[in-house]
Amino acid sequence: MSDFTVQELTLGQLLENTAARFPDTDAVIHADRELRQTWSEFSACVDDMARGLMAIGVQKGEKVAVWATNVPHWVTLMFATARIGAILVTVNTNYRETELRYLLQQSECENLFIIDSVRDHDFIASTYEVLPELRRQRRGMLEVEGLPHLKRVFFLGTDKHRGMYSLPELFSLAGDVSDEEYESRKASISPYDVVNMQYTSGTTGFPKGVMLTHVNIVNNGKVSNPLKGEATAEKKNDGYNLLDRYERMSLANGIYTNLMEIRYKVEGMLLMARYATMNDLFFAIDPEGWANIMTMRNSVDGLVMDWNRLVATNN
Repeated sequence: MSDFTVQELTLGQLLENTAARFPDTDAVIHADRELRQTWSEFSACVDDMARGLMAIGVQKGEKVAVWATNVPHWVTLMFATARIGAILVTVNTNYRETELRYLLQQSECENLFIIDSVRDHDFIASTYEVLPELRRQRRGMLEVEGLPHLKRVFFLGTDKHRGMYSLPELFSLAGDVSDEEYESRKASISPYDVVNMQYTSGTTGFPKGVMLTHVNIVNNGKVSNPLKGEATAEKKNDGYNLLDRYERMSLANGIYTNLMEIRYKVEGMLLMARYATMNDLFFAIDPEGWANIMTMRNSVDGLVMDWNRLVATNN
């Protein structure tokens, strides 16, 4: 990776560049929904959603949470928020009402997109339980107790639900934003602006939002291909692989979780040894055993510190 150069691009610019280079190449294929879009079609769809969000009132820097699985317009929303300077907040689909409320409160989120359900979990019912105000307040003007920042809820589909904007309504508002307004908003975005907030698993405490910039995601997605020079579409050296980033994040979270589990086990052994020594119990640990535990604890602490430094350097 010695020849790697940081690409100072926003996600919006990355999409525009790709659509200009490969306008007629397939970008999105959702076989079970009979959806297929080329890069130029997908980029135009992103523009319409972005303009619709602006027309509804979404400002630069606002958070947009998405509580959904891999539905067709999830990726559209990701790029649309990026184009207008909003911050996409990904919500774990395993969350229940308590976790959803915590995330919305902790992130000071202004907007929420949901789907209907995942397996046996009814997201619509859960949303109404967390936000009963949706049933009686005007859309876009929410006032929720304990969630002072939340303003709007959207349904990431065609169905209409009380208090929520649907996708057809959102797309229909695209024409309310002029080209000048839209281009001005896009021009105001820096590659170093935050574009995505991802919450940790919360294995060792409450989940925390990790903030990623355009540069983080663009360059994490750009991978050097060892098959350079072989002339097939799958083996291009200049492609971006956004899925690779999430695979690596899952691996990283697993390593960190294992590290913390080891750390707590060592701390437990240390406490037991101290208790035994303080009370002069018969099974008090011997000096060599004590030294081994202390060495183990210091080693694990060092690993955790090294890991935290690595994460900080790459964020």
